[in-house]
Amino acid sequence: MTKWYKIPLTINILNAIIKVYLERTRVTFGPRVFSQGVMTLKNRIETIVHKLKTRYETNNPFEIIDALGIELFRHPLGKRMGCYMLIQRSRCIFLNTGIENEYMERIVAAHELGHAILHPKINCCFLRNYTLYSKDTHEIEANKFAAELLLPDDIFLEYQGYTINQIAAYENVIPELIKLKS
Repeated sequence: MTKWYKIPLTINILNAIIKVYLERTRVTFGPRVFSQGVMTLKNRIETIVHKLKTRYETNNPFEIIDALGIELFRHPLGKRMGCYMLIQRSRCIFLNTGIENEYMERIVAAHELGHAILHPKINCCFLRNYTLYSKDTHEIEANKFAAELLLPDDIFLEYQGYTINQIAAYENVIPELIKLKS
């Protein structure tokens, strides 16, 4: 029997899979309760990212994806920049081959890694016109995860007196990630 990941995925098949998963309802989660009390979403994401950076000694999303055994595929995805899916108990990240530069590809990979870590059983797509301005809880969490992973904790000390756009240019990220880091 042919394994599912050896079957060539056409954009139509992939879009059909994505459409089915997007039609499902999403469940939002409140704050997590730990023995120390209630942990805020921001603290939870910061803690998870810190553990990943420490364990794998990198903030490179591609290295972490590889180390965690998450399948990474590159396909033309139309308007979608990336997509995370759980397919037959395999975590898969799809990146659009049409992403314009390596810096944006890192941001999308970090965002999708955020979904794989924070929402492993929920299939999510990163849409070009729905990205960092989203009101959806899962998308906001994935964006925050990407900001925490890609940017140093002391970024505002390092760039005192700089504007958000200047910091973004120096760090090769989009300004919205700098805003999420604050």
